[in-house]
Amino acid sequence: MSPMSKCTFGISAYVSHFENQKSALISMRGKGIPVFTSFHIQEEWDSEPHYAEKATDMCRWLKQYGFKIIGDVSPRTLQFFQKPTLIALAEFLQLDVLRIDYGFSEDEIRALADLWPLAFNASTANLDALADFVASEKEIFGMHNFYPRPETGLDNAFFSEINTALHASGLKSIAFIPGDAKLRGPLFEGLPTLETHRYLPPYVAFLDLAIRRQVDAAFLGDIALSEHQYTLIDDYLNTGVIAIPALLASCCRHLYRQVFTVRRDSPANLLRLKESREYAT
Repeated sequence: MSPMSKCTFGISAYVSHFENQKSALISMRGKGIPVFTSFHIQEEWDSEPHYAEKATDMCRWLKQYGFKIIGDVSPRTLQFFQKPTLIALAEFLQLDVLRIDYGFSEDEIRALADLWPLAFNASTANLDALADFVASEKEIFGMHNFYPRPETGLDNAFFSEINTALHASGLKSIAFIPGDAKLRGPLFEGLPTLETHRYLPPYVAFLDLAIRRQVDAAFLGDIALSEHQYTLIDDYLNTGVIAIPALLASCCRHLYRQVFTVRRDSPANLLRLKESREYAT
């Protein structure tokens, strides 16, 4: 059994795949799951002749079912939606958080922070320049990128360094895990923040972020999770119990679904269980 994590689980929605995502989203409504979406994906603009209309409908549908939306935007997003300011865009699309990436100066970000909750690119931002946000108690998040191409994801040491700096400044950190049921193209190689997570089961990647890396929110970057992986994540969020797959001999099958508590004096490469002596023969 693990100490209860305060990590939130979120998912991603994409205009080009949204019709196929609706059934899974409906099953998640009412659970406070936030949704990330990007409004500056060139291939979606190119492949969807009515992109702006479909994006607007998607956001209205998500708000109808009680989801909170983090919208990734760039200066070109304003041109595409024909809105004069990011605040006008956020109000029009009913966004709860604006995720600011490239194309905006620090002064512009500071001005926006006075008006709307913001997430900035934690992987590339100048954290020292953003320190004054904390003092002003504005609603600011450090949100990492995901990385579609193998070998381009963040390495563990760099990721930990950034998150340590975020938390030391009082800022919350957000990262991505890969999916397993339906990966997003064009590479279909997963959408993790950490390269070491690229080919791991989503549940394992989530636990690593939630417990070991202590992120505040872990979002699915890809299009869909399998029902099994989602159930594992949801059960952990509700109980704090880590499920470990095991194949037991017939004499030990009574141990299936039993909860064990890891002792604090466990060494790095071995787990001691408090309850183990009760089962000794």
